[in-house]
Amino acid sequence: MNALPHFWAHHACIDLVNSRFADHLGSGAFYDRLPLREWRLAFLAHWGLLETGAADEPEAVDALWGLRSALRTLLEARSRREPLPVADVEALNAAVAASPRTVRLQAPLAGRPRLVQAAIRPDWRWALAEVAASGARLLAGGEADRLRVCANPDCSWMFYDASRGGSRRWCEAPICGSLIKVRRHRARQRAR
Repeated sequence: MNALPHFWAHHACIDLVNSRFADHLGSGAFYDRLPLREWRLAFLAHWGLLETGAADEPEAVDALWGLRSALRTLLEARSRREPLPVADVEALNAAVAASPRTVRLQAPLAGRPRLVQAAIRPDWRWALAEVAASGARLLAGGEADRLRVCANPDCSWMFYDASRGGSRRWCEAPICGSLIKVRRHRARQRAR
């Protein structure tokens, strides 16, 4: 297993969920990148949260484990169009609320000013709240209809389907898609 994924998702919450994944080949093995400091640093850097200390604080790592579990449950339920489990919604809301925020006016040199949320204390709780908020935005928005779990029954990878028709089935067609097609082909050959 590589410490880093070869691509990042469209949403921080999906990247966190995918830090634990199944071996797509069907061995039954699971891999977990969350304990790897290199992965945590890359994840936080990618999402602009590196300065928060979330990569090394033991409390932060424990909180990321809990948030990942709640997010997986919520995102999978949403992808199946099922009601969201109340306990996981409450866990997500608690993570979002754990970091005090303020609203600031951002006035660029050119263009229109806008209001932005900012952390009062940009610590690891802020990083956790930002990842949780990405999950809340995804769950509440219409784009949640594009949440998918790979159609390979041996793969646990979640993804956001950005395809034009919204019909993507595989985390990666060259990997899981080809693997399943080869398995089906071999099964047909054996049946003959």
